[in-house]
Amino acid sequence: MIDPINKRRSVRSYSDKPVEKEIMDEILKAGLSAPSAHHKNPWEFIVVTNQETKEKLSMATPWSSFVRDASFIVAICGDPSSDQWVEDLSIAAQNMVIEGFANNVGSCYVQIYNIDEHNGKLPMQYVKEVLEIPDNLNVLFLLPFGYPREVLEMRSDSRLPVDKLHFEKY
Repeated sequence: MIDPINKRRSVRSYSDKPVEKEIMDEILKAGLSAPSAHHKNPWEFIVVTNQETKEKLSMATPWSSFVRDASFIVAICGDPSSDQWVEDLSIAAQNMVIEGFANNVGSCYVQIYNIDEHNGKLPMQYVKEVLEIPDNLNVLFLLPFGYPREVLEMRSDSRLPVDKLHFEKY
């Protein structure tokens, strides 16, 4: 399992080839299969394939412009009344990212939650308006998916921050 984790890279440049529906369905299934605290499943996933909507979402943050070129985008939304909603959504999103990678589909997290104003609006409010998301949900990430335009090099073990590992005590 460590091999795909080490090989996966954030992909911000996508080819024009659309991701097949069967692969998209497997990616979404991976998210729905994630464990969740107390089996609350506090997530809601909004799948966006419409180009006009992808263009709008590309303006959500200063660094989200590349999402317009993705085959599809998943808005990872959650119910903040669940104490572990951030953790549960993060696990579900990582399941999707790894499943995408297993099918040669790249992705990159775009943080939406807790980000400062951009173009006069909070990114979360902007995305909620574009996707008509109810007030009781928060948007944690946008996850664009697509076939990478180029193959990125695998990270070297020498880049791992092993100084962040502590055993028994700090």
